[in-house]
Order: sequence, then structure tokens, then C-alpha cells
Amino acid sequence: MRNNKMYIKKGFTLTEMLVVVLIISVLAAIAYPLYTKTITKSRAVEAINLLEMVRNKQLVKFAKDREYYKEFSKMGQLTSDKDQEIINEQQLKIKDYTLSLNNLKSCMTAKYEKGNNTFTFSSSYETTGLGCTGNICSSFGNIVGGATDVCNCGSKSCNSGYTLNNDTCSCECLLGCQSGSTCYAPYGGGSTRACSSGCGTQTSSSSCSGAVWTGSCSSPTQSQPTTKSCGSGGTQTRTCTASCSGGTCGAWGLCSVQDCTGSKPAATQNCGNCGTQSRTVECNSATGVWGIGPWSTCSGSGICSPGETESCGTGGTQTCSSSCRWSTCSEGECNISTKPISSQSCGKCGTQTRAVSCNTYLNTWSTTAWTLCSGEGICTPGTTQSCNTSTGSGKQTCSSSCTWGTCGASDCDNSSKPATSQSCGNCSTGTQTRTVTCNSSTSAWTTGTWGTCSGGGTCAAGATQSCGGGNGTQTCSSSCTWGSCVCKSGYTWNGTTCVGNISSSTKYISILVSYEFTETGRSQNRCGQTVIYGNCSYISGKTYYDGGDLHYEQDGRQGPSMCNMGLEGTEGYSSGWDGGRQVSLPSCPSGTASSICQSACTSSSCNYSCILSESYPKSSSYYTETRCIGGCEAITPIACNDQEGSATVLVCSR
Repeated sequence: MRNNKMYIKKGFTLTEMLVVVLIISVLAAIAYPLYTKTITKSRAVEAINLLEMVRNKQLVKFAKDREYYKEFSKMGQLTSDKDQEIINEQQLKIKDYTLSLNNLKSCMTAKYEKGNNTFTFSSSYETTGLGCTGNICSSFGNIVGGATDVCNCGSKSCNSGYTLNNDTCSCECLLGCQSGSTCYAPYGGGSTRACSSGCGTQTSSSSCSGAVWTGSCSSPTQSQPTTKSCGSGGTQTRTCTASCSGGTCGAWGLCSVQDCTGSKPAATQNCGNCGTQSRTVECNSATGVWGIGPWSTCSGSGICSPGETESCGTGGTQTCSSSCRWSTCSEGECNISTKPISSQSCGKCGTQTRAVSCNTYLNTWSTTAWTLCSGEGICTPGTTQSCNTSTGSGKQTCSSSCTWGTCGASDCDNSSKPATSQSCGNCSTGTQTRTVTCNSSTSAWTTGTWGTCSGGGTCAAGATQSCGGGNGTQTCSSSCTWGSCVCKSGYTWNGTTCVGNISSSTKYISILVSYEFTETGRSQNRCGQTVIYGNCSYISGKTYYDGGDLHYEQDGRQGPSMCNMGLEGTEGYSSGWDGGRQVSLPSCPSGTASSICQSACTSSSCNYSCILSESYPKSSSYYTETRCIGGCEAITPIACNDQEGSATVLVCSR
């Protein structure tokens, strides 16, 4: 039998492979960052070396010329590497490095940028310290200088809104508001809005979270009365709505009870002998017309008319008193106060009589039977009946004399009679009327059109209009009449219109004061010459000038002023006024400047001037010509100098 041996090849299991891969991954995870850091650090060393090369060239240049290179093109080849490109006069590109010169601050920067790996070194020409930005900076320890080195060379920048602090090289938010990495100023201020209720306004102030609204708001209210009493126990109503001012109301409605116009008709009257009768008189509140009923039957009538006399007794007389009763008979035995009546009303306004006599034997009154009723009318007072008119059926009423009245149209219902007048116009103070007639055919009221409104207010309450020549405003009062004209600022009411306010000022003008020579005496000098003495006196007439001055001239006369001293003098004199204009002004009345201007300026325009005060000399010395005649002085007056005064002028203008 043949033995066959099986040979098995051995390999790695899946687990073993996974363990190896895991170990390699861990080693790679540890080694790669170290490798990357080493590579980055070597790049940083290259950047530092480049800065050192630039510094050396700058220091050599400064030692030679007392200035630094301002352009890379003048430095020559910086390294042996030919891959060197001048971007501009202050920037040089060498591989992945960008060198920059800051001529203002005498410093330089070297920036490395490849992929996501970026860092920057900066340094001054004079110092060896380094500034650094980027994650690589922590790897260099003490060889990197203070923070200001990189700031001063301009390689540090701040996000929008932030300000770079060169002392600390930090970005500070000086605008006042910061949220995360965002720096911003407060906002939302300076706006105004109306309150949502409609009453009041609010203003906004700025804050970091937006507008902060302040200001009081209130709700509309209604506090105005909506009803009031009127007429004879009536009421008026109006509609009011809430508003910011406490309520806005419409016009008052008509009074629920209309007062009747005109005098109230009499409700009672005298009748018969000291009798009275009455009727109903009521105001119809619906129509404002007096409702009158028929007169009642006369009651309380006496038996005679006051002052009437009659025979009585045996040849006696009696007089009717003011109470319509007979007085005691002056003769006879019957008591007149108990005398029966001799006539009475009967039927329909009729009368019946009887004889009344005194029985002197029995001292009693005797009467006969009443006669038949006579003089009766045809109807009872106040009753009505139908009748016919030319236009149809009508109605007639029995009068107080028991006769039928004129046949007229059928009556309409007074309770539904339309009003014949109503309020109208502004403030409802006017009145307009219309005709209201009863249609006898239909017993219905017929109305005419309303007439023109008369007596209403002249304007609508609260309305405004221009006044005072357009320089004022009038407001219509609650009684619908125009109020006084209120002038706008700078204007005053003068009783007729608005005029501009009056301003006053003062100025000075000159006065030309004229003098004349007045002789006061003469004498003889030792040479026999006549010497005339005198004074220069002020002349009342003076002239006012606005501007200019008094002109003096030299007259050219020369001579010894004293014969025995041989001295000479030159005389001068005034020759009139130069410049300005002559003015004629009145003197100001007494009072203050404002009262004077107010009195003088009564029209819509004003340009008034007057003299407040004057100042001028009242006398003047004269000058003479001195001549030597035969060794003696002869003094002859030549002229008097005019002089200059001044006046204060008040100027009123509107």
C-alpha cells in the first residue's frame, strides 16, 4: 500500500491582517502630524532666513546711505534660487513665500501660503525680534518677539467693525455692541411712530438689540354729555365717539318737546254780569302750536251790570255793585239783596223774563211767571255739523251766539300736523319755515318747501380762515361766530389788520452850526488905528446832514501876528459841507422810544425818523487878521468859523 502525505501551505489569517493594518494606522496617525509639523517648521525657518537676508541688505544699505531700500528691484538677487518674481516694488515672490516691505514702519513680512497651511512672520530692520501669525507660531518659543512686532508691520487685520489696538495687537469692538464675532453700533434710534391706539406718539432710542420705544400712549375716551334738557321738559341728544381729546360729538338733535311760539292765549275771560268762562289752552309738543278748546258756559254771572241803577220800593233806587248785585234800596221795605232775578238764559242762547215787585204790605218780593223763551239760536255752542261747500263736504261749528259758523273744509288731525318751522344753519341757530295747510278733500296735511335759512351762525364751529391781510388766523367759536384775529409771530393787531412789529434804533447825524460876527466895541490903538471888538454868536438856523463833514480851508493870508516879534500866522476858515445829504427831521415827542414809534407807526408800513437830542456849541471865538501899520497892530475881524454839532436820531421801522 502506498502512503500518500498531504502537504498544507500556511498563510496569515484575516484577524492577523487586521491587527497589522491597525498597527500601521496608529503609527501613521502618530508619525504624519509629526512629519507635517517638521515640514511646516522647516518652511518657517526658511521664511525667517529670508527675513534675515532682507534685514542684512537693509542694514548694509542704511550704513552706507542712511536710508533703506524701498523697492525689491534695487536690492538685487536675494537668494541663489532663480524662481524669484517681483510682484510689485514692495512685494517679492520666492516659491511659496511672499516678502513685503513696509517703508512707512521700516519693517518687513514673510508670508508662507500653500494649501491650507498659512503663516506670516514679521520683523523690524533694527530689531531681531519676530512677530508671528498662524498655528506655527507656538512652535518657536522665545525666538518670536512681542505681539506689536507683527501689528506694526501691518500684517494684522481685524474683521469689519473691529479696531486694531496697536499697543496690544488685539482687535477691539469700539462700536458698543458685540454678538459672537460680530461688532456693530447700536441701531434703531431717531424714529417716531404713532401709538397703536391713535393717541400719542413714541420716539425710539438706539440699543444693541434695536429700537427701544418710549413715550406715553393712551386709549380714546368719551366724556362728553350726550343728552341735555330743552324746552318744557324735553330733551336733546347727540352722538359722540371716543377720541384722544375726550370725545368728538355731532350736532344736537331737535328737542323732543317743541315749545310753542308766541304768547299763550288766554284760558279765561269775563262774560255776562261779573261772570267768567274758561277754555283749555295746551301746547302741542309735536307741532309747537297752541291747541285751544271752546269757551265754556258763562258761570257766576250776577243779576246786574256794575253801576246800573233801578227804581225800588216806594220811589226808591238801588245801584248794582261791582259784584253785580243790587245794593239796598234807598226807599221801601223790601230787602234788595234778596230780590229775585228778573231775567235768565234759556234754550239755545235765548232769554226769558218775569216781573219782580215789592209788596210793601208784606215786605216781600212778588214775582210773575217766566215768559216764554225768546231770542233762541239754532244750535248749541261748540257743536258741529256736516255741510256742503263748493269743493265738497265740509264742517261748521256753532258759535257762542248759537248760530252756525261758516261752512269750511273738514279738519285735519292736529296731533299729526307737520312742523311749520325748524332749526337750520351753523350751530342750528337759524330758522326756516314752510306752509302747512289742511286738504279739505282728503283731510290730510299739505306741506310747502322749506324757506331760506335765516339767523344761522356765520361759520362752522372749529373752522379757521385767514385774516389781518393774510398775517393772522380766525377760529370759529362754539357759537358759530368768528373769533378775534390772532396775528402770527412778528405781527401785531392795530385794530384793523395785522401789521409787522415795530423796531426802533438810533443813529447820529451831523449839524452844521452857523455863526456871525457881532460888534461889541471899538477903540483906537497907539497908531491911531480903529480896533473893532466883537463875538461870534450862534445863529438859530441850523442844518442837518446825514453823512459828510465840515470842510476847512487855508485862506493863504499871512502876516506878523506881533509887529515887534516878526511872527507870522496862517488863517483858516470853513467853506461849507462836504458829502452826505441834507435832511429835514422833526423833533421827537416826549416818551420812550417804543411809545414814540408806536404812536407814529399806525399803518401797515412805517419809516419814521425824528431827533431825540442835539449837541452843538453855543458860542465860538472869532479870528482876526493882524496887520502891522506903521509899527502898530491893526486888528480887523475877518470871519466867524462855522462849527459842527451832532444829533441823535430815532429810527422807527416796521
